[in-house]
Order: sequence, then structure tokens, then C-alpha cells
Amino acid sequence: MFRSIALAVGCSALLVCAGEARAAQRTFVSVLGNDINTASNCSHASPCRGFGAALTVTDSGGEIVVKDSGGYGAVSIDKSVSIIAPEGVYAGISVFSGDGIGIATAGVHVRLKGLTINGLGGTRGIHMTNGASLTVEGCVIRNFSSFPYGAGIKIDTAAQVHVLDSLLQGTYVGVSVQGGAKALLSRTRLLDGGYALSAFTATSGQTVAVELAHAEIRNFVTGASAEAYSGGTVVLRVSEAVIVNNSYGVNAVGSGGSVLGSVTDSLVADHSDCGIAGYGSGTQLIVSSSRALRNLYAFCQGSSAVVESTGDNTVRQSLTADTNGTVTTIGKI
Repeated sequence: MFRSIALAVGCSALLVCAGEARAAQRTFVSVLGNDINTASNCSHASPCRGFGAALTVTDSGGEIVVKDSGGYGAVSIDKSVSIIAPEGVYAGISVFSGDGIGIATAGVHVRLKGLTINGLGGTRGIHMTNGASLTVEGCVIRNFSSFPYGAGIKIDTAAQVHVLDSLLQGTYVGVSVQGGAKALLSRTRLLDGGYALSAFTATSGQTVAVELAHAEIRNFVTGASAEAYSGGTVVLRVSEAVIVNNSYGVNAVGSGGSVLGSVTDSLVADHSDCGIAGYGSGTQLIVSSSRALRNLYAFCQGSSAVVESTGDNTVRQSLTADTNGTVTTIGKI
């Protein structure tokens, strides 16, 4: 009897161990890997070939690490995970259709570091429709230029989002923030496209908040756009940014909703239309400690918007006029 109990305990222990072996806190991918290595948990010695396979054997909250340079394929992320390419390693995702990385699971926390996501007919680089948080760090996202849905990063859920030290280029929309999301773009460059940053809501009671800090926007139709309709609110904070050579630099529209915007310590220059514009009765826009140079108009105001300029802004060489509409000068904040 005692021997039977011991055998049963031993078997249970083996089953537990086997269960633990089915997932690992850290998995690896390599161009020399093979997806059948999920049987070995995509270990360092036996890496998998693609992100999708490695994800299946990575613990929630774990990491997928890229061992060497190559392409690793699109992936749909359904758990909390970090996908990391170390410095000096090229980790590419070629997107021929749909999304390069899709995130659609409630409560997940996702971190993407060092990836290059290239559109080759695909619609979006990263698309988040559900989840708790997303961090995009040191990534390059290019060539999602299809009208009207092409986007480098599209957020459609109330997540916390951080885009850090990254490059988005050749996208119809660089970063689209909707669904009640709160986003920070810091030390990030957005180049060449339709809308560099689009913060939007048309849902009553919903707030979308975006901070653009230490960032650069060039060669778009609109640089930073904030639009609120149907009782929603968009909060847009721009600080220490360089926004140049677009049609519009910063464009805030509160029509049936509220836009609370500020531009601080920034350069807004060389725009073929308005450098900084506010429209709609729900818009309150404050510009302080900034330089507006060589724009068609430095500041535009219309449709009962409130546009205020503090006394420490520098406005020079406007091509038509410094202001179009009513801009109120106020004291320093």
C-alpha cells in the first residue's frame, strides 16, 4: 500500500513537472530555429523560427528574445508578453495583408522592443483592439500608406500606451489613438504621410488623452490632430516638439465635443496652412513658450474656438499673417 502511494505521488510530481515544461518564462527565436522546437519550449539551445510559435510556449508575463537578424513573421498576441530584439539584431516583420501585430485580449500588457515592421500591402503595423497596456520602444514602422485605414500604430481601446524612441515613416496615419486610450509619444520621429498623430473620439463621456513630448513631425498633411465630437473629450499636450513642413502643424477641432489642447516649448514652422489651429466651440487651445516661424498663418481660430497665446511666444515671417481669426493674448502660465 505504501509503495502504491509513493508511486502515485511520484507520478503526480512528474505530471506537475511536465505541465510546467509546457511553458517558459523566456523563449527564443532564430533564423536557424524550427517551430517544432515548441516541444523544447523554444529554448536558447533549441529556438523556434517565428514569433507565433514561441508565443504558444511563453508564460504570461514572459519574454520572447530574438537571437539573430532575420524576419520573424506577423503575430497575434493573446497574453501579456515582451518581444525583444537586442541592440544590433534586426528583427523584421513583413506585413503583406492585415496587421503585423494584433492585440485583442482583455487585460494583457505587451512590450515590443527593437522590431522593424514593414508594410508590403498590409494595413497596419500594430493594431490594438483590447488590452491594458502597450509599450513600443526603439521600433521602426514603415510603409502603411493605404487610404483611409493605413496606420503605423492604431489603438482602439482604453489602454495605456507608450511609444518611445521609435520611427514611423510613410504611413497614412502614424499613430491613431481612439477608444478612450491614454498615450505618450516621446523621443519619437514621425515622417512622411497623411496624419502623423490622430487623437479622436465621437463617444459621449469618453476621454482620449495624448502627450507628444520631445518628438519630431515632418512632411504630413496634418501633424498633430485632435478631434472630439458627440460629447467626447480629447486632451492633447505637445511639449518640446519639432513640428515642421506639414500643411497643418497642430489642428484641434471640438465640434459637439471638447478639445483641451496645449503647445509648450515647441517649434512649429514652415507650414503651407496654419501652424497651430483651433476650430469649434468645444476647443480650448493654449500656446506658450513656443516659436511659430514661416507658416502661412502662425495661429488660426474659427467657429467659436478659444485660442490663447501667452506673451512669451515668438512669431516671425508668417507668409500671409500672424493670425487668422481671434487669438487672445494672455499672461505667462
